[in-house]
Amino acid sequence: MKPFLNLNQHKQIPFFRIIYLESDANYTYVHTTTAKKALSSYTIGVLYKQLDKHMFYRANRKLVFNLHFVEEIWYDGEYVFLNLVTGKEVALSRRQSSLFKIFLKKNFGFKIPHRYETANVKILHLTEVRSTFKLNTQTQYCESPVGCL
Repeated sequence: MKPFLNLNQHKQIPFFRIIYLESDANYTYVHTTTAKKALSSYTIGVLYKQLDKHMFYRANRKLVFNLHFVEEIWYDGEYVFLNLVTGKEVALSRRQSSLFKIFLKKNFGFKIPHRYETANVKILHLTEVRSTFKLNTQTQYCESPVGCL
């Protein structure tokens, strides 16, 4: 698998620059680290098939996010929520919430905390998890056998 997302015949974006993909009918916006968003005429499903499943996760039918750009994560009892580094809050679908909790527990050994209205709730920050894995800068692929954040 090449570490690039093909938006069309002439435009490619490296995986490590993609923060998230957002569906808009039959088009997809690709939000990148350069603060630009590229438009593709491909659906989000077609683009998701090109992505590295160790780096990207399908949150719901409208959004795919890069695990490297997750800043906070919490659970409200039914759904998993994320804050990306851009400040965008993402709600995972009910099915994806269940699968994502299993994914995190299996691969990283931690549970997602509940978010309550009380002041002492610790929201999980993923910077400690990210630092335990190495990202090969030449190929932009994770060297961990269980995937990377």
